[in-house]
Formats: sequence, structure tokens, C-alpha cells
Amino acid sequence: ITCPASIYVDNELGLCTAAVLYSSPTTADNCGSTDLTLMAGLPSNGTFPVGTTTQTYRTRDGTLNAATCNFQVVVTDAEAPRITCPASYALVNIPGTCAALANYTVPVGVDNCPNVRTRRLTGRGSNISHPVGSSLETYIAIDNGAITTTCEFTLTILDAEMPTITCPANMTVPRDGPHTCGAVVNFSLPTFQDNCNGSTLRRVIGQASGTAFSVGTTLQAYTVTDASGNTANCSFYVTVLDNFAPSITCPANVTVPTDTHVCTARVQYSPPLTADNCTVATLTSYSALGSNSTFPLGNTVQSFSVADIVGIMANCSFRVTVEDRETPRITCPANIHVGNAPGVCHAQVNFSDPVGVDNCMGATTVQVGGYASGSYINVSQSVVNVFNTSDAVGLSTSCSFFINVTDIEAPTITCPANMTVPCDAGVCTAVVPYTLPSVLDNCVATTLTLVSGLGPNGTFPLGTSIERYVVRDTAGNSASCAFAITIVDTQAPTIVCPASFAVSNAPFMCNATVTHAAVT
Repeated sequence: ITCPASIYVDNELGLCTAAVLYSSPTTADNCGSTDLTLMAGLPSNGTFPVGTTTQTYRTRDGTLNAATCNFQVVVTDAEAPRITCPASYALVNIPGTCAALANYTVPVGVDNCPNVRTRRLTGRGSNISHPVGSSLETYIAIDNGAITTTCEFTLTILDAEMPTITCPANMTVPRDGPHTCGAVVNFSLPTFQDNCNGSTLRRVIGQASGTAFSVGTTLQAYTVTDASGNTANCSFYVTVLDNFAPSITCPANVTVPTDTHVCTARVQYSPPLTADNCTVATLTSYSALGSNSTFPLGNTVQSFSVADIVGIMANCSFRVTVEDRETPRITCPANIHVGNAPGVCHAQVNFSDPVGVDNCMGATTVQVGGYASGSYINVSQSVVNVFNTSDAVGLSTSCSFFINVTDIEAPTITCPANMTVPCDAGVCTAVVPYTLPSVLDNCVATTLTLVSGLGPNGTFPLGTSIERYVVRDTAGNSASCAFAITIVDTQAPTIVCPASFAVSNAPFMCNATVTHAAVT
């Protein structure tokens, strides 16, 4: 018979046992079959307890010869015990004491196997007085396999009781001498107590006893702090009296011009000079405008007061005068050059009246020369328009611009119709009179000029001649026209032959050489 090897397993979760499956031992015999009997232990897939279980098997053949074997099933408790502590919490001290009684449910360990043990590792435990402060309460659970689990929580005893403190009464003392600004003051420190030891006293405002206090009222504030940080406060006043008034001297009156293009001026002045046997506490201005502020036109009174540290006051004032010395500004339109209205020798001229501006309000603008906008102005008439601006303090300035109306309209010219004239009798020319071209212009004066041709009553040759005229007005505008004069020959020519005559033939000839006068 041969048994399987020993088996080692962990417990099942939450149990102190484990179900273990194993193979049956193997047997052999020289004479056939044998039986197999579990003599000790648990069958395969049985529930084995934590610990070691010895499994013993026997086999016998038909003649009752027997053999045995054994193996071990070892179940180990691998599961840690469980323990749960209370949540951390705090208690306040018992009034008048520096401790509190703490009662809490002591944690108890549990385990999958019995006989778990619990004990406290740190802390003071339950149902016992705990001093002010924090303590860590730690507990441990130990099972039979020596596996441990711990838990812990913090128990805090709070000192909720404030300390008490008492300051001396307020003190009033005179200054030490006529030229001093203080006095040496002695006083007792505040008294204090607390339910716990370890309180400290601290001066948070003021001076130490036996030191020189300035004239005025000094706040002495003290704080007592216990070991838990609880505080209590008290205070008292130390007053050193003074009856000497401070002095104050204002600067001289200030007169300045307005800044460029504005009706104000930025004025700087020195602050008043102050003095006192003690420190000057406050210098107060009763004007909304300080040094380097923008002051309006006119007079502004600057008033000041000075107070020393005990409230005794003195006053002074001075005047800031801002004068308008800036002339107003005016810009005229550009010079105006326009052409005449069609058909007339003038033009209606429109323009925007310039409006002067000034650094201060109240400037007025008037036209002092020339024509108003919308006026009719003749061609070549020289017009100078002048405007003047005056401000409220009598400063003034002016500007001007020219208006020039130019004749831009050309004159009109009409020539006579083309002419055809026969030659004068007996000559190959003709003297031709004609009417000069007619001219019109929007303005009166014009000049008519024959630029090519012979003019009226000229002797015109046979053929066509062109008469060209130009008319110009006084502005140099021009127009031209032309017409043709054609001289035609309407006379028949004349011819005069010599008188008839007879001649004899030349000797021995049947002809003759004849000479006669020329035909004309």
C-alpha cells in the first residue's frame, strides 16, 4: 500500500476548517484483489479542522495478510483576526480642572477560529481620567496562530476653559516738563489665572512700564494665552496731558496763467509749515484741491488746520488765482476761388462762418469786414472777409480769407455766312465788304481780332479765302469762327484780230510768207 504525500492547505475564508480533496492510497498483492480501509482521519473532500490530521489506511488480501500507510493533512489558519476601534473623538475638560473622564467601548478582537486575545498597547484606557491633550489609544487582537491585527483612535481632551486676566485702571499723568512731550509712567502688570498650568502673558500693544510715554493717549493691551491656545484680553489707557498749541504757516498767495488750451491750471504749492512741542498729528486741508491739482479760473481759497496729538488746533489759508491770459483761436476757411454763375458776370458765394474757440467759455465771433455768406460778388472784385473772436476777459484775435470770382465763361461769336462774289469789272479781284462777326459775353468788355484773312472791304483774289476771327473777354476766355469768301470770274474774255490784208506770192513761188500783227 502507498499513501499520497502529506497535504498542506489554508483555512477557508471565515472558517476554522478547510475541505480537502486527496487521492486514495494505491495497493498491490501477489494474489489478486485486496480491500482498502480508512482506519483514522477523514475521507477525501471531508471538512478538516485547523491543525494536523493523520490519515491512516489499511489493506488486506484474501488470506487476511495486512499492510498500512499514513499521511498528514495540515490546515493552517492564514486569516488575521479582526478588531475595530471607536472613531477618534474629543471631550472638553471638567470645569475648573485640567482633565476629563473618558468612557468608551473597549474594542474586542474576533477571528474565524476561537480563543482570540485582545489587549491595549498604548493609551490610558476607558473609564479613567485623561489629562488635557491628545492620547493615542491602540489595541491588538492575537489569534492562536499568533497572527495579529491592531486598531487605534485618538482621544483628545480639550481645554475649553478660557483664562482670566485683569488690567490696571486707566491712568492720566501730566507731561514731565515744559519742553518735553511725554512722561515716564510706571504701572503694575495685569494679573491672570487658568484651570491648567502653562499660561503666558504678552503685551500686544503699548509700552513697557517705566518707559517714556508721549503726550496723548496710549492703548496698553495684553493677552494671556493658556497651553491650549485659549486667550483672554484686557486693556487700559495711559494718557499724558499737553496744553501747548501747534503753529502753522501757509505759503504765499499764488497767481498763475491757465494751462494751454484749457480754462484751468495745474498748480503746485508747498504744504504749510507746522511745528509743535510734540509731534504734529494731522494736517487737514479743507479744500478738495491739493498741490498739483487742476484749479479753475478765478480765486480758490486753500484752508488748512493742524492738530497735535492731543487735538489742539491752529489754522491758516492762502489764495490760488488762475488768470486767463490766452488769446482765443479762430481759423478762417481757405481762400475761395469760384467761377461766375452761367450767363452773368458774378457768382453767389457760400461759406461756413468761422467760429472762434477759447480755452474758457464765453468767446464771441463777429464778421468785421467783407461780404456775408450767400452774397453775390462780381467778377474780378477783390474781397477780403475778416472775422474777429473776443473772449470774456477782452483778449481777441482775427483771421481773414480772400474771395475771388473768376470769369470762366467763354464769349460767343457768330461769323457771317460764306460769301460768293464775282470779280470787279475788268479785274481778277473783288473788293468785298462784310459785316463783322457778332459777339456776346456774360461780362461787357471783349476784343474781336482778325487772325487770318483780309478783313471787310479787302481786295480778295480769285478763288476762296478764309476769314478767321477770335473774340477774347477780359478774363482771357476766347471763341473763334470762320467763313469763306469765294471770288468767281463771270466776265467773258475779249479778242482783237488785225485787219484783213492781201499779199503777193513770192517770185516764182505759188505762196508767200505772211506776217501780221498779234491777235489781242
